[in-house]
Parts: sequence; C-alpha cells; structure tokens
Amino acid sequence: NGQIVRPLLGISILDSKQARQALGITKGVLILDVKPGTPASQAGLKGLKRTDSGIIEIGDIIIAIEGTPIEKEGDLFKAIESFEPGDVVK
Repeated sequence: NGQIVRPLLGISILDSKQARQALGITKGVLILDVKPGTPASQAGLKGLKRTDSGIIEIGDIIIAIEGTPIEKEGDLFKAIESFEPGDVVK
C-alpha cells in the first residue's frame, strides 16, 4: 500500500552535548517530555519536570535498548529502527 510504518516512543529528548555536560549526564539520552498515551508513557518513562519551588528534576535517561548502548540521539534512532511498532523492548 506504499506506507512506511516506523516504531514510535513518544518522547522529546535533549540532544545538546553542552546541556548534557552542564547537567552532569555522561552517557545516554535525556528525556525532556513524554507524550500521554504513547508507548513511553505506558512504559512509565518520565521527562524533566519543574517542582513548585522551581527546581528542575531530571527524568529518565535512556542508556541502552536491548543491550545496545545509547550515547546520543543517532544511537537511539538507529536502535529503535530495528523494531516493529508494538514490539516490547528493554
């Protein structure tokens, strides 16, 4: 039917080396936001949030998918491309 279907996590990520270093993140991809109703939300992944007192709390950091190390945004996209929509990964 000519359609391309790709796996989707439903997250926004931070892919700035300088920002990661400023936050003390040495490996992985920091999740900024998790969209409701997406696979990432259903898996319980959390993004950054600001507390009532203004403190920024770091959410989850993806460091590997199925044992494949994730160092940067490109690694994440490459890793999820090997899966089909609906697959469960660790």
